[in-house]
Amino acid sequence: MEKHLTSSVFTMLYFVLIIFSSCKSESVVTGPLPTNDDQPAESTLFKVQGDKIVAPDGSDFHIKGVAFGNQVWINPALPPPNHHGQVDFERVAAMGFNSIRFYLNYRLFEDDHDPYNYHERGFEWIDQNIGWARDNDIYLILNMHVPQGGFQSLEGGGALWDERGNQQRLIALWQEIARRYAGESRILGFDLVNEPVVTQSIDQWIGLAEEIVEGIREVNADHMIFIERLNANLSLSNPWDPNQNGQMNYFLIDDPNIVYQFHFYLPFAFTHQNAHWIPSMAGVESSWPDEDRMEAPGGLEWSWATFENPLAQRGTKGTTDWTFYEGVEVTVTDENHVIGRPALQGNAIGEGTVWFDDITLVERDADGNEIGNWTWDFTTNDNFYYWSDPVQGQGIWSADEGRDGSGCWKIAGSGSDAVLSDGVNSIALTVGHSYQMSGWMRTKKLPTDAQPRVRLDFYESDGEVHFWNREYLEAEVERYLEFGRVNNVPIYLGEFGCIAGAFEKGRGGLLWVEQMLDICSERGVHYNYHTWHETAFGIFLNPPHLPLDPSSGNQQLIDLFTRMQND
Repeated sequence: MEKHLTSSVFTMLYFVLIIFSSCKSESVVTGPLPTNDDQPAESTLFKVQGDKIVAPDGSDFHIKGVAFGNQVWINPALPPPNHHGQVDFERVAAMGFNSIRFYLNYRLFEDDHDPYNYHERGFEWIDQNIGWARDNDIYLILNMHVPQGGFQSLEGGGALWDERGNQQRLIALWQEIARRYAGESRILGFDLVNEPVVTQSIDQWIGLAEEIVEGIREVNADHMIFIERLNANLSLSNPWDPNQNGQMNYFLIDDPNIVYQFHFYLPFAFTHQNAHWIPSMAGVESSWPDEDRMEAPGGLEWSWATFENPLAQRGTKGTTDWTFYEGVEVTVTDENHVIGRPALQGNAIGEGTVWFDDITLVERDADGNEIGNWTWDFTTNDNFYYWSDPVQGQGIWSADEGRDGSGCWKIAGSGSDAVLSDGVNSIALTVGHSYQMSGWMRTKKLPTDAQPRVRLDFYESDGEVHFWNREYLEAEVERYLEFGRVNNVPIYLGEFGCIAGAFEKGRGGLLWVEQMLDICSERGVHYNYHTWHETAFGIFLNPPHLPLDPSSGNQQLIDLFTRMQND
């Protein structure tokens, strides 16, 4: 009863604070910023030492964190009143976590129409959370999840990179935060930008990160700074290539107190299955482990395709009903061809349209015996994605079309090369075995030079190919840790986790998390689980605009963290 009463009192005081703060003047009193000489002794702060993070007493410290999302995605102008309270810090500590990656939206501190004038309510909210953290021996990592210019992860934050004013505002805001909390021992450090997605070059992120660090160091010499590797570069044909610069998109900053960060949600078709905000994940269901599904940690490179397969009708006969096209049987002779993926080709469709449905792949051994048979019926989009060069036309998954009206893919408006590729399902190719990809197509007004066909794409890999199992997770994590070993710097897994559906129907989400915790423990990796309280990835799954409902918790996940982190 006492805990419930305490939580209620704090909630009531919180609302009073919000109302009072919104009524008073909220602009910061400007004046000279303190110099480094003004700061408290660094003995109360954690710091980087080689590839370690050390506590004020000099002992090694291992970050075991969970994310507080704080409803940053709705661009709140006020701190969220219900997302969490003091009792949540108590729960976090009881589960064995020692830190919280604390998500921030810049709008809590300043308005776009009145930049550089900072609202006190945002800082008072941080102060309140610092108090709760101190009472429960928890540390905070302040993370700018939504900077000026927009949320980065879904490709909508280009204004941060293309408008210099947004960068200057972000630098100034971080400087203000760092100035206010210089010497605050409950803050582990400052996490500058979440999942940066640049518009032109990785140099955009390198330059901005250097400027923010320089600004922070003018007023705060001692706190750790967390810098995430580049997430994506929208100017590239493959924006999400994880290794664009040969260093897994990391880069070094000339500062001795930097922690380098990566995020991990692999395999994506498992951790994000049926995520409603990602079109390619609609209707996807998968399980962990799965020895029939393959991934290549070193990355895949397209090598060849079965261009011998027949084309659909074109020209004067370019409008047809559903027709079955039997593929050519092709034998693998190149040992570098390790993976095959189905693809739907729609080159030079122009103003026409081609539909695809019920494609099949048959594998036969050297004696001609059928040993494998796969079907894609497109009742869901099956993780296919559209690519064209030049960018033109579109690939559309239609839920109410198809041979039986239960779904199909179509391509329309392409200029030259265009293809719908399976981004998830991989078939292990064996030298000496033959493969035959066939399928149904329907066409409308296809020009004579159009090239619509069903085909099998062959890929090479510069690394070992793995099935969906622990060895695959280890191989992928190792790719991100190598930067830390080579440069003797600490690496932080700032986000990992599974969507709620991955824990349902025995799909293996709990085992995936357990294996990731094991991998981190064995390698001494600092980590942070995403996330505490939200409907998609939360440990507690009731809506985050409502007070946390303990009955909404994933109890098996809670028990797992409690057991593994308190041992």
